[in-house]
Amino acid sequence: MDNSGSDNITVVDSDGVEITDSYGVEIAQFMGLIISHSQDAIGAYNTFGTVSNACNGGGGTQTHEGENCDYATDSVFVYDSWDYDASNYLDDIVEYIAYTETADCPADVMGCILWFDASDTDTVKDEDGDAVSSGGAFSGSVATWLDKSGGDHHATQPNSSYYPTWGVNSANGYDMVNFDRDDMDYLKIDDFDYDTSSGLSIMAVLKPSSYAGGYSQYVLTHFESSTNDRAWFFAFLPSTRRMMLNVNKDGGTTDYFTHGTSTAFAISPDYTSSIGLIYDQEDTSYNGITQHFTDGRYHSGNQNNGASAGTVTYPFHDSTQPIVMGARLLDDEETPWQTYAGASYRETFDGDIAEMVVYDFTLGAGKREKIECEWAAKWGIFPKWDLVLWLDAADASTINAGSPSDGDAVTTWNDKSSVGNSFTTSTNSPEFKASRQNGKSGIYFDLANSESLISSNSPDFGTNDFTYFVVAKPTTQYGENGVFSINDAGQPDRMAMYKTAGSGTTFTSFLYADSTHEFGYDTGFAATGTSPRIYNAVYNRANGTSDPESDVHFYQNGNLTAMYTQDAGPATFDNASYFRIGRASASSGAFYNGDIYEILMYERNLTDKERRTVQCYLDGKWDISITPTDCSTVTSSSVTSAGADGPELWFDASIKTSIKDDSGNTADSGGFDGNVATWEDQSGNDRHATQTISSTYEPDFGINQINGIDVLSFDSTDSNYLLIDDFAYDTDGLSVFVVAKTNSTPQTKKILMSHFTSASDNRAWDMYMNVGADFQKYLYSSVHEDGTNWSSGAAKQYRTYSVDLSDPIIHTLHFSPNNLRTYINGEDSAKLLGFEATVNSFYDSTGYLSIGNLLSTGTTGHASYGYDGEIAEVIMYDDALTPTERKEVECYLSNKWDIATPEYE
Repeated sequence: MDNSGSDNITVVDSDGVEITDSYGVEIAQFMGLIISHSQDAIGAYNTFGTVSNACNGGGGTQTHEGENCDYATDSVFVYDSWDYDASNYLDDIVEYIAYTETADCPADVMGCILWFDASDTDTVKDEDGDAVSSGGAFSGSVATWLDKSGGDHHATQPNSSYYPTWGVNSANGYDMVNFDRDDMDYLKIDDFDYDTSSGLSIMAVLKPSSYAGGYSQYVLTHFESSTNDRAWFFAFLPSTRRMMLNVNKDGGTTDYFTHGTSTAFAISPDYTSSIGLIYDQEDTSYNGITQHFTDGRYHSGNQNNGASAGTVTYPFHDSTQPIVMGARLLDDEETPWQTYAGASYRETFDGDIAEMVVYDFTLGAGKREKIECEWAAKWGIFPKWDLVLWLDAADASTINAGSPSDGDAVTTWNDKSSVGNSFTTSTNSPEFKASRQNGKSGIYFDLANSESLISSNSPDFGTNDFTYFVVAKPTTQYGENGVFSINDAGQPDRMAMYKTAGSGTTFTSFLYADSTHEFGYDTGFAATGTSPRIYNAVYNRANGTSDPESDVHFYQNGNLTAMYTQDAGPATFDNASYFRIGRASASSGAFYNGDIYEILMYERNLTDKERRTVQCYLDGKWDISITPTDCSTVTSSSVTSAGADGPELWFDASIKTSIKDDSGNTADSGGFDGNVATWEDQSGNDRHATQTISSTYEPDFGINQINGIDVLSFDSTDSNYLLIDDFAYDTDGLSVFVVAKTNSTPQTKKILMSHFTSASDNRAWDMYMNVGADFQKYLYSSVHEDGTNWSSGAAKQYRTYSVDLSDPIIHTLHFSPNNLRTYINGEDSAKLLGFEATVNSFYDSTGYLSIGNLLSTGTTGHASYGYDGEIAEVIMYDDALTPTERKEVECYLSNKWDIATPEYE
């Protein structure tokens, strides 16, 4: 690295040994981080290995990047200061830098303490030490499964009576390790030291057998000296097909926390599933267990506690015993446990394990979704609950009774969902094409030959919502062309995806229930081209008072292309007589031209997490060219350079020196009392947020974290809030970004941020969360031209889709004259709610800006509108940022707080 005459940079470990590439760390990556920052803010918010924290040098002017580096507390750069010469070049960078060896982990999510991967055939060995990859020498029995985490904590089985078996079943072309419950197969990992104070994350790809009864089946267990005592265990409950994670304080049976996944999303023995159960003992609002995921869907389920019910906020027990895969053991550490004699009482796992990874900390959403996405593509995993149609051209067994050859006419195409529809030739047969896309087969429809398929039974969506995915490569379309359609004889299509007649270049999605409820939407889907695409629609049907409108969102290759809201919606999509593939309807003769690879339909609207999981599965399978916005090079300079004059306000919880108590003690000092009286503005405008009325209203700091960084916690029962004195700013443009994590308590109108006017309940603009008793969670953004309250007067308001509270989110309000948008994690999620007045500028308030609450009168926090949850960062501009500027600010926040963003990389 050339630092123009200053001393060369030498990176050494704590023993003074120079760290080079051969040392096992990515020095090139580290050097890149150095040169990407200014001279007085090196390394802030960047990750080196698994270590991430903020600090900057005392030698230069203190900036928003972080606090002075301190060897005792900071994790990245751990020396107090450095010097730089008059040319502002780096000079004499301190030698001591924390580092992490670059052992592999799934999806490059570093820091795993265990990682077993059956697709790596070098890691699965028999009793003679022969690996699967050795070919015929491998016996088929698994005596050793090598740990890929770099810790060499290998899973072994010295007793041939308990060997698992290789290759009994496979997933997406990869063989798995099979554990037979009748044989009580298991593998054992010798004990090793790991951190029990920072949470626990276990993620696995597994496929239970069809066994439907009996006791808990232990997938992974850290057991204790007594057979009933465990530090933690991860188990499958066969009677309900749920997963369960149990964490113990003392390793016994008293102080524990158990949380099972929801029975509504049980694991099917017909499919391979990805499971994530994540324990965060720091998060008191969720009583310890914070996150459960199955095939990308977050859900909660039944839970029960031991003696410390509701107070599991401690580290789990530091066991001195082995970790066991596939069983729980007796005290001899060898014999599998069974409650009573007989196979039905055995507690060994019955099924296949494909991949498993363990972290001794709480994975953030971004890291977890990276792993889920990689596994979805690798193992062919996606949500299958409420799947009512699955046509897969890559699965030759579903075409022509399982024996198609290249160029054959397709006479049957069978549905792989539980509905089991069969499609047959309707007019002329389309053509089977082998090795059509990414080495997989496809079905080609020739418009000139009027080719299509038909089923006499369509999915019965009834009054439900729906979601569909179509993977296709349309070629030149002439006139009206249909990808699929559902209709009754002599009736209009109830649901269809087609290109209208004429010169249009995009597909239309059509929904029809009756003459009153008939909608045609321009999807924005490209109807021609040379590349395959993933077309996706998510429909949310109006269900009455709590959700009075219907809306539909369209995505192409994961990117939002269009969205619409209707005041009312189709009342039903009951079972129709005909379902056509390759044709819009019988009457029009609107045939499709091009390839179709896969079609998925659900009788519900998938969550964003599920939709992204399906996207990953389809992208990995069909090699769809997707180019998300690259966030890797975005730094905090994107925040300061955005807008005409940079941010008007900037509050950043990661800068502990900006957070002070009543006595002026900063959050990084020993005297800080944990209550926030002042949160200093980092924009350079010195518009600090304060609480001067009562210490009762002060939010807390440091009781919860986001991405390992202490943040502010607001409690509505204490009416916590902070105020910024009113100041003049332009009212014809506004961009506000808030990083927050809301707890799950049912609540109504909980303010994230608002510009309060002089009258109670009146605002110039606001951002708030609304959580009803039905646990539907929505974020709202609104602007008010006349400063009136929630919905009266000249106001414009939008509501988002239902928001998952399991993860922190980036909530963005974006306003330009008569145009209001709201974004969640970079995605345009706005839905019109009831009214939309013309608002060219919001009210020029003379009140206060508030964080965490609305004001009742004067400067008193409102008893009903206080926010419940964490706020990490707030950035406000009095400009409507350009799309590029907005995305870069969201990228910066996504990187820093580890928040998954669907459109960014």
